[in-house]
Amino acid sequence: MNIKKRIKKHFMINVLKSSSRKHPFSIEAADSYVLKDGVGANMTDSHYFSGHASEGTSFFFRHAKRSDQTTEIWFCLKTSDGKVLCNKEELYPSSSCPADVRCAISGEEMSFAFYGQAAYAHRGDNDILSLNKNGLNIRAKATFIASMPPFDFSTGLNPAFVAGALAEEKWNKTFWRNLKQNRQVHYEQPGIIKLEATIENQTYTYVLPAMRDHSYGYRDWNYMNRHIWLMVLFEDGEVLNLNMVDYPHMRNLMTGYISSTGNHTSLCSLTNLKKLGQDGIVPQQIEIEIPLMDNHVATLIGNRELVADFSFADGKYHICEGVGNYAIGEKKGRGILEFGYNRDTSRWK
Repeated sequence: MNIKKRIKKHFMINVLKSSSRKHPFSIEAADSYVLKDGVGANMTDSHYFSGHASEGTSFFFRHAKRSDQTTEIWFCLKTSDGKVLCNKEELYPSSSCPADVRCAISGEEMSFAFYGQAAYAHRGDNDILSLNKNGLNIRAKATFIASMPPFDFSTGLNPAFVAGALAEEKWNKTFWRNLKQNRQVHYEQPGIIKLEATIENQTYTYVLPAMRDHSYGYRDWNYMNRHIWLMVLFEDGEVLNLNMVDYPHMRNLMTGYISSTGNHTSLCSLTNLKKLGQDGIVPQQIEIEIPLMDNHVATLIGNRELVADFSFADGKYHICEGVGNYAIGEKKGRGILEFGYNRDTSRWK
């Protein structure tokens, strides 16, 4: 990094630190946030929950209310015998959405439910799911119970990660406008999901190591070029998150953290975003180098099992939600391999 970029990075670190001091994170305010209708275009309030057990069961659920009075729903359950069940519709009028999310105790307990149509799925090319035509009714309710404090990206992340990415860009009026506009509150939290699902008059109960993600604010999906989100729930209780985003105003943002025994430590991948998922799908296997606390470099290996393809902004952006296994040496885990791509491949290829 040349002198000019170092000066820009130093300036931006001070800006980010000042913003964190002026706007401290409040879990009570964040968990009680509810998006109101008519607050402006491209506003979203998104709750996401994901649980994975070592014996092969995986589950994820998303409830994202938009300011245009529609709500996005994901419900996907993979059982240990390999069966996969997903909801048939992704977008509902908010007034008739068959799912909800509620905060029971701020920072400690959330409840969510889905009462709608789903179908069994099979894997096709690149393990992408296709739903069977025959639908079935599902009644599912779940509780998320936190096991660690939340990690807020605005105040908990090492500001050098964001500042370094911003310093690489050309600072002009368009840059500052986009930086100001594309802002969200975003936090994540490890815990346990207790899920009860009634499928074809049979009731099943699952208790899964899990995490939740809550973000709200401005989100224009077509503005994004691409992104990667990797989430690992290790068998020993550690949680690892790596985020890589390509925005027009910030082409190579790489952030992340590792959580253990209630403590969060910022880190970021040493493997560049541009080296991963270059063909527009979730790779069958990924290898990511990450720094450890003892100054050693470890290799995180992820292998996909299945991929659910979700469409946004009338198909202009796709999130490929992969589920699979992870390992760092002998350390094993399961989790999410999420790869998002703009339909305009010239923006990221």
